[in-house]
This record gives sequence, C-alpha cells and structure tokens, in this order.
Amino acid sequence: MEFLVVSRPLYLRDHHCGYCHQKKPRSQAISLGSWRDTYNNGSTTYPESTTVGFQCESMTAQQYDSLIQLGYRRSGSFLYKPDLLRTCCRMYTIRSNWDLFTPGKEHRRDINKFNSHLGIKKDDSRHSRGYDIVQELKKSQDNGSLVIKFETAKFSEAKYQLFVKYQASVHDDHKTSRKGFARFLCESPVISEGEIKDGKVISYGAIHQCYYLKDKLIAIGVLDILPSGISSIYFIYDPEYRHLALGKISGLNEMLLSKELGLQWYYLGYYIEDCPKMAYKKKFGGEILNPYDMKFYNYDIVKNGMKDGGLFSWDPERGIDIAEEMFGVNGSSFVEAADCCKWIKRRWETDYSDKKWATLENVNDDDDDDDDDDDDTMFQIPSVLVGCLTLADVTGDFERLQRTKLKVFQIGKIEIVEFKDLRPRFKRTVIDLIRLLGWDLFEETVIYV
Repeated sequence: MEFLVVSRPLYLRDHHCGYCHQKKPRSQAISLGSWRDTYNNGSTTYPESTTVGFQCESMTAQQYDSLIQLGYRRSGSFLYKPDLLRTCCRMYTIRSNWDLFTPGKEHRRDINKFNSHLGIKKDDSRHSRGYDIVQELKKSQDNGSLVIKFETAKFSEAKYQLFVKYQASVHDDHKTSRKGFARFLCESPVISEGEIKDGKVISYGAIHQCYYLKDKLIAIGVLDILPSGISSIYFIYDPEYRHLALGKISGLNEMLLSKELGLQWYYLGYYIEDCPKMAYKKKFGGEILNPYDMKFYNYDIVKNGMKDGGLFSWDPERGIDIAEEMFGVNGSSFVEAADCCKWIKRRWETDYSDKKWATLENVNDDDDDDDDDDDDTMFQIPSVLVGCLTLADVTGDFERLQRTKLKVFQIGKIEIVEFKDLRPRFKRTVIDLIRLLGWDLFEETVIYV
C-alpha cells in the first residue's frame, strides 16, 4: 500500500486575505446572521483568513482525488481547506463539465477576440449553422500560430521568467524567487507525474499545459490530472496579452480537455460568491460542494445560501439551508461538541476547547496537556469544523477508535502505536486526523514528526 504521508494538522490564521484584503463589509466577512448580531455589538474585530491543513510528503493520485471530494486544495505540497465558519471568505469547491456548460455571449466574444488576434477570419456562414464553440476554440491551434504543449511540471528559466512577469503585473508581487516558484508550481506530493499522449492519460499527476504563440511562451496552466477529472491549480500568462482574456480561454480549453480525455469533471478550485474576480467561474455552470453531506449540488440549488458571502449547509431531505441551525451562536453542533469535549477530557485527559469563534476569540485559553509544553495555537483545531466529521462521529464509534493505530514515520522508519498507548497530545492528533480525513483515508495515513 502507498501511504498518505502528512504532518500533524495545522490551524492557520492570517490577517491578510488575498481575496478580500479585509476590505469588504464586515457583515459579509462574518458567516452567519447570529454571529454578525453578536459581534456587531460594539466589536470592531475583523475575521481573519482561516484554514486547516497539513504538509504532505507523499500521496497517490487516488488519495488526492479523495481529498478534493472533501474540499481540499493544494498549494505546492501543502493541502488545505477553509474554516468556512470563521474565515473571512467562504471558499467552496466548484466543479463542472462540458455537459453542464452553456456558452454565453461573453465566451463567444472572448474566443472571437482571441482568434482575431491570431489572424483567424470570421466564418460568415456560421450564422446559418449556429455557433460551434468547440470548433471555434480549436481554430487557434489549427492555424499553426498557437501551439499548446503538455510538459512535465518541472522548473525552467522560461517558465520562471513568465511567473515573475505575471506576479509583478497582476498581483503586485515583486518578491518572487526561483525556489518559491518551484515549490509553488512545480513540486507536487503526488508520487506519479502527469502525462498525456495522443489524447490519452498515460499517468496521473501534475502537468504544465504550456501555450506558445509563434514559439514564445505566453501562458502556463498548472494542472493535476486525476482519476475523476482535471484540477486547475494555477494559471499564469504574459501581461502583454491580458486583453485576450487568456484565463477564460484556458478554462474553456481545460474543461474541453477533461471531456476529450474521458474524465468526468473539471475542478475550478474554490468559488467565493462575493468575490468579483471569481464571478466568471459560475458562468462555467456546474456544482458546489455542500458542507452538510460533502456531496455536490447544482449551483442554482445552493446559491441563495452563499449570497453576500454567507455560509450554507443544505439539507437535501428537508430542502432547506440549516447552517444557522447547526453553526449559529446557539447552534446544535456546539451543544454536541461541548458534551464531547467534556467526555474526551474525562476519558483520556485530552483537552479540546469548546470556544465557538476562533478568530474573534482565542481557540483555547487553557489547552496545555499535563505532559506537554506545546501551547502553539497552530495545532489547536476547534471542536466544531464545518465540512468535517464531528467529534461525536469519531468518539461515538468508541470500539473502532480504541482499536485504531497511529502510523508514525520517524528516524527513517514507520512505527505503529495503538491509540490507548498514545500520550494525550497524540490522541488528539488522531482524533483530528480522523475528523479531517475520514476513517478510510486515515487508515492509509502516516504522520511524520
């Protein structure tokens, strides 16, 4: 068996958010109405960008695919998902495919503008036949001036210089480095390298889709080729061509590629309803991952819950959004978690905080194990996390938990330790990993220390 090798789970908070920059209305940064009412009463604290995740040293493409279904993304070798309740921007996993996509005027305009730049003349006869978006999209390659190549996700100076140019112009980032570029867009913990040949997937993993215009590298799509589909990691382009809407063109190409390779889905990363820069994603059609049951639902079903940056949790049986009921100030999840925290403390002398709001209060005030000096809040994961197994889900299967074994990699070998023999801090680590990964994926996991 190939193991999923990860670090101890981390809970990370940052005053800087790359999406809202802490500038959107505070009411939209707080996830639910009851929390807005509570903290609008004389408080000026602004929610931070808050995520939970872990460093990953190794995993299979199948394991990564499973993690995407749980709402994770990767940045280099770091896997993360947002704390949807407490973070400033609600980031939901979004996916689509060619069958769910309805081309609009904007897509046709972008393709026509791109083709015109390449000297491709309009076909006046198409008006009588209808607009064939696939045919129009492929014209840019058919005339020979644009070449799209699949290359290994390896560093090259040409790729790096394009990255420098893009970051400086688009993101005002002038602190790039070769090491940082390689770590961010070349390194991947997936053990296989992605390869596409003759219109077929040869192997899963990371790959660079490189756009060459008259032999000049003008754009790179960093993709993960996975069993269920293509995951878009990042896209960079030469700012000289920003007027050509290369980001949208690449998205269409990538979604079409998933269809042509026989893959079911195109994962567009995260979608933030109140982030203008992400508005284009919903125009690809598709589905949003529901935090309630971790299943995907059509965007139109859940869009009202996401309005103005809100947290939604769609109960398909009742046909209603129950986010407030579960995660509001008096939500049932907190009542249940408080009881579990007390039970865990009595049973294993392992501390969990029942504090509700990690960014406007401390996650823990007294979370020091008797036998550990570790008071680093990076490891203090809240007792309630949206889109994860609950503490009750884990501790409720007491016999299975007692039989659970933690696989630890240290000093070049894997040691197996039974749950009952673990120190309190590591008991909490096991419980957190099960919450974050689910039972089955946890069984395939090795933690390195």
